[in-house]
Amino acid sequence: TGMRQSAATVTFSAELDHCLIEQKQEGPGTYRGWSFSGYHPVLGVWKKTYVDNLGQRILLTGGQVGDAIVLTGPKRVSGGELLVRVTYAPAGENRVTQRWETSRDGGTTWDEELEVQLIRVPA
Repeated sequence: TGMRQSAATVTFSAELDHCLIEQKQEGPGTYRGWSFSGYHPVLGVWKKTYVDNLGQRILLTGGQVGDAIVLTGPKRVSGGELLVRVTYAPAGENRVTQRWETSRDGGTTWDEELEVQLIRVPA
């Protein structure tokens, strides 16, 4: 599968004394997705719940791998389940690449699905 690239408007906010990170994503078209992330200090992992206006709900868990944050979790699809991996990697000053990948073989091989360049815009 070839990778689709897409521009989106993404808004981040930190709530509950920075214990909850909220992400709202819009675009392309009418697509909207929200996520809520938090760090679990006892387990030493990040947990993320992602919900979008297509009815998808994905629960992801992970942490730091090198200079990136990598989260994985199952996604129900017609005909079964696949594994989703979301990577947030630095891409220069005020830039982060958010890459979505899927695996149909339990994480042995990955297909790139979507890449979003997150660019910090001054408030």
